[in-house]
Amino acid sequence: MMKKKIMVTGCTGFIGSCFLERVKDKYDVVCLVRENKKITSKAKAVYGSLSDAEKLDEALKDVDAVVHLAAAVGVVNSNENYESNVKGTKNLVEACKRNNVSRIIYTSSVSVTRKKMGAYGRTKLMGEKVITESDMEYTILRPTMVYGKKSRGLKRILKYVNMFPGIVPIVGSGRNLRQPVYVYDVCEAIVKCLENGISKRKIYDLAGPDQISFNDLVDMINEIQGKKKIKIHVPAFICNFSSSLIEKILKNPPFTSENIRSLSEDVRMDISDLRNDVNYDPIKLKDGLKEVLGGH
Repeated sequence: MMKKKIMVTGCTGFIGSCFLERVKDKYDVVCLVRENKKITSKAKAVYGSLSDAEKLDEALKDVDAVVHLAAAVGVVNSNENYESNVKGTKNLVEACKRNNVSRIIYTSSVSVTRKKMGAYGRTKLMGEKVITESDMEYTILRPTMVYGKKSRGLKRILKYVNMFPGIVPIVGSGRNLRQPVYVYDVCEAIVKCLENGISKRKIYDLAGPDQISFNDLVDMINEIQGKKKIKIHVPAFICNFSSSLIEKILKNPPFTSENIRSLSEDVRMDISDLRNDVNYDPIKLKDGLKEVLGGH
């Protein structure tokens, strides 16, 4: 039986590299890869960008479906966010039409659901609109913080947790809820949506099974690492001011004002539709973190 052929954007990113590992034997994979990047996979690489119509056409030749993972992550510049998250998505959709590719899985973000959105959240929502207003058979996934060994979000949290001996600085009260999702569950959800027609023209929350306060998340990480630390709470307005200042100085800051804002809002995702439609069954947070952190 002939393998399904898929084209993947964002293959060299955190989720993309894990996804390639998950599907390397399942599908015939073509990756659109920036010229300064490399993939460590047997997938075919087409070197170009979402702004290059010729390379998009080359990558989409005889493709059955597209998995669109590429995004401007950790970038504060509005223009860069727009170019990648909106214009790049438009270019991809237009190329899909030219090449008679109708199926697309689009990874959006929990950021599009926030009351206060930064450039990333706004442009990801605009990217969703590009997809939903097209004629494509889309599935849109909105992941929360995705954790794994190479995840930017978890590295940031680990830096906070391990920065000082004996104490952990916490933004605000730390009582706001998180719902992290393991990267391999994200990859599994994408595959399940690719394989299941019921997911077409639907938007799903993509999260783990556990809602946990940031305070408890820090305690869980310390427990797994075998450490005992006191949490010191820092007023949110100080963190907001600091992040805004850092954004003006650094092109790719270690944390952004959007990161800080996200800590002041609860994340309550409903994964029941994804469970019911495609049999999504994510790992418990503590079990996933033990795998990532090498806990007992």
